[in-house]
Amino acid sequence: MKNASITQILAAARMSAQRTAYQAALRPQLVSSPEVRTTLSALKRNMPKGADIGVYVSDYNHTVYLTLHIRNLDSLKSPVLAKALTPFAGDEAWRSHTNDYTYSDEPNRDFQFERNVCVPIVRKTPAVRWLQRHTGMGDRIVLSLCVRISAYVKADSDACRYEVDVVEEVVRKETKRIVCA
Repeated sequence: MKNASITQILAAARMSAQRTAYQAALRPQLVSSPEVRTTLSALKRNMPKGADIGVYVSDYNHTVYLTLHIRNLDSLKSPVLAKALTPFAGDEAWRSHTNDYTYSDEPNRDFQFERNVCVPIVRKTPAVRWLQRHTGMGDRIVLSLCVRISAYVKADSDACRYEVDVVEEVVRKETKRIVCA
C-alpha cells in the first residue's frame, strides 16, 4: 500500500482478518454439502476392512480432502485396491494423477482424484452475509473435492519391488558475481 496512512493500513489488516475468520466460519457448510456426503459415501462403500479414512477442510481455500489409506496390500493390482478406485477412476468428471513414494520400506502409491463442483450456500449466517457484502461472493461457491487413496504394499511382497534407475548427468554450473570498476 503505497502512500497509505497508518489508519488505512490497519483498516486493510482488519478487513483481511475478518475475511479469514468468516471464511473459516463457512467451512462447516462446505464439509456438510451433499457433494461431499455423496463422495464420502462412495469412498466408504468401497473401503476395505481395516483401512483408515479421513476428511479435512483446507484453511486456505474451498477444498475438502477425503483420504483413504489401505495398508498391507500384496500388490498394486490387488482387487481390494481396484474396488476402492472404481467410483473415481472410470468417471471423466474427476481429474486424476498418481505419485509413487519409494523412500520407505513399504512401496506406496497415491492415487489422487480432483473435481470442482458448485455448492449452494444453504445457511445465511452472519459470516456468509459479510462475505457476500465485502467480497462479492454469490449464493453458490465453487468447492474443490480432492480424493486421495494411498495404497501401501507389504515390504516383503513378491509382486512389487523397487527398481533403481541410475542416470548420469553432466552438470554445468554458472556463477555470477558483481564486478564494479
